[in-house]
Amino acid sequence: MLGDYLVGAYIPIGIKLLHESRLRRELKRIGSDGMYDKYGFTTKYNAFWLISMAGVLIRIDISYGGRNHVTLDVYANVYNGAKHKLDLKQYDKGFPVIVFVYGGGWCSGDKNLYAPLARTLNRLGYIVVVPNYSLWPIGSMDDMVHDVGCAIKWTFKHIESYGGNVDRVSVMAHSAGAHLSVLAMIRNAEKLSFSNSVKNEDSCDALSRVYSMIIRGIDEVSCMARLLDNDYNKFHQASPSQIDHLFTTTQLKLILKWLPTNWLIIHGQYDAVVPFTSSMKLYNALKNVGVDHIFLKTYTHIGHAKIIFDLMLPKQEVELEDELNWFFGMCASVEAFKTRHE
Repeated sequence: MLGDYLVGAYIPIGIKLLHESRLRRELKRIGSDGMYDKYGFTTKYNAFWLISMAGVLIRIDISYGGRNHVTLDVYANVYNGAKHKLDLKQYDKGFPVIVFVYGGGWCSGDKNLYAPLARTLNRLGYIVVVPNYSLWPIGSMDDMVHDVGCAIKWTFKHIESYGGNVDRVSVMAHSAGAHLSVLAMIRNAEKLSFSNSVKNEDSCDALSRVYSMIIRGIDEVSCMARLLDNDYNKFHQASPSQIDHLFTTTQLKLILKWLPTNWLIIHGQYDAVVPFTSSMKLYNALKNVGVDHIFLKTYTHIGHAKIIFDLMLPKQEVELEDELNWFFGMCASVEAFKTRHE
């Protein structure tokens, strides 16, 4: 898979990934040899750390409670330049956090391939969590949704120790990862809405505390025939865009309470893998159930893969920064408005 990045416009990404793979091998080699005193590596908790004078920079292969032995990585190296650009009063509780869930048609992908994206987000001032999740044919749809939910719960439980702010945890996801992330949110909201009493600090409430969802090129469930055995009812139940049809009006009012407040859905005009209607259906469905702070953006001259891989290129860093600043600025404005009128 790495070879796919060593051609054309993505050669810089391929070079970065080669560097990352060497770094990870060195992390594991030195860690397994117990040479952390000299080199700054340790294997505490069966994960691998890279430590500097400023604290933990990267922690890889952390077990987070998912199925099929899946793990996640944390990138906590928020660059000094990013720290100076941020309003430190706004981030006195820690830095904002992004959990990135990659795509791959529910059957491929690996967290290691997205290290360049995580480092880009670090430079922009975000702590980043990138989980692996169960993939077909080993994992089922329920396994995948369970894993994504567990990764988000792990983030809320542990991210403060990395300098993250639990009040500013957002989920950014692409393609199949976007589908799984949204489905995890809906299923969690459904579960909580039918509970008689839920304590705010309870771990099962973690997903409802997600600050925002940033969805890029969400996959339509019609691509999932093998995974769902061509069963129409399974397609229907696994489609986030069917949320307004799966529940009664009373149920939807309860579910809305537990869904994230802020949503940004992004689609590439030249996406030949997933039709624009997939994003439009989700946008309309969420609007129909009462999610009012939601945006749908279309980018011209961008395809399905390009909409995420371009974010790993240095020339796109400014555009990504502008996009995130705009969206989170809008979120803050809505939050301030609601506070004033409560």
